[in-house]
Amino acid sequence: MKLFAVAGNPILHSRSPRIYAKLFRETGLDAAYFRLSARNSNELVGMVREMGLEGINVTLPFKLDLIPYLDELEAPAREAGAVNCVVKRGNRLVGANTDHIGVDKTIRAHGIDPAGRKAVVFGAGGAARAAVYALVKAGASRVTIINRTLEKARAIMPGPSVEVLSFEESGPVLKESDICLSCIPGPGSLTDFRSLKDGCLYMSASYKDAIQGGPGDGRGPVLIDGREWLIYQLAPSYEIMTGEAPPASFPDDEAWKLAAAPPERKPNIAIIGFSGTGKTTAGQILASRMGYGFVDTDALVESRMGMSVPEIFRRFGEEAFRNAEKEALALAIPGSKRTVFTVGGGAPSGRENADVIRRHCLGVWLWAPAGISMGRIEEGSRPLLNHKDAAMEAERLLAARIPDYARISDLALSSESGPAETTAKRIEYEIDQAFGNQR
Repeated sequence: MKLFAVAGNPILHSRSPRIYAKLFRETGLDAAYFRLSARNSNELVGMVREMGLEGINVTLPFKLDLIPYLDELEAPAREAGAVNCVVKRGNRLVGANTDHIGVDKTIRAHGIDPAGRKAVVFGAGGAARAAVYALVKAGASRVTIINRTLEKARAIMPGPSVEVLSFEESGPVLKESDICLSCIPGPGSLTDFRSLKDGCLYMSASYKDAIQGGPGDGRGPVLIDGREWLIYQLAPSYEIMTGEAPPASFPDDEAWKLAAAPPERKPNIAIIGFSGTGKTTAGQILASRMGYGFVDTDALVESRMGMSVPEIFRRFGEEAFRNAEKEALALAIPGSKRTVFTVGGGAPSGRENADVIRRHCLGVWLWAPAGISMGRIEEGSRPLLNHKDAAMEAERLLAARIPDYARISDLALSSESGPAETTAKRIEYEIDQAFGNQR
């Protein structure tokens, strides 16, 4: 099974996993694709290598920051100075850029050939770099970069057709531009679209706040959000990472619906991951911070059987424990709301358990390498690790379970460094960014 992810901070809002799942089904690829939250590029690269990922898509804040950590860049990524896609080739991590394809195809899908057109790009980050690259490559007669920090804008792509202006200087240029791309995080760079001329195509890279619309009669600008950019960059990205071309029918109606639908808000949260990743402590803190109930499924099993987990293993064996665990999850999770569950390390390997968690819980995977986890585990507390070479057995078990965690993970993040309080705050931040007051 091949593993892929989309990485950012925040990232729980991403709609890519559902579109990738659709493509995996249609191309017959045995793969999983999940959201990966990282604090910095060093942590991100470590997780990619340790988890054995085949490739990742990247968004804010990694499109620029990740480049020094990669082994190689494909030509568009090197020329644009930004990546949105990383693929593992052998032991090397190779950065690619398909954002520029998304920009070009979106513009052309609205009947505009960028050649000879005047364009404006707001921002100077990774998305802006790809947008400028796409417009220059397509032959735009003038590309104006508007940014608060002019030095950052000037570093994007110098050339005779590229100019840099401040926001205060942008009025006259906006009035005569045919294309306007907002690459600044949030719903867009403009609040008054009357500053744009009739028929100007205004696109925001963000799809979190829909702005799609326009009069349709030639008066006023045509407003679109980032969903088309997402879809049109995704097809070549899929092919780069998997080696498989998407079906010829892509994007179809289902793909557009998936791109438009916000992430599903599930009634509970399940903290999953290997033993020693800090699930219980982080889960308790998260539940307290969010005003949720808290349930540890191992404690449920112990309560039902009247003995500790090690004693259950010793007296009845692993099969008896797994059956009791399955019954406990099936009874506790489906009828619950606003509850944080911490789930035993082997529970997601059972199909029934995985289905229950996936249907009723936001799956949050806490990651730490086996060596780190082993250093946190009290000796004798994990029966499956009572082994003559416990470290090697932990490595084997973790490798076997990674696909199970990936299949039901809505969000993955590292608990390798930092206290449980920090881990809980990061999970809460992701939930707030994705769902706001609906959390």
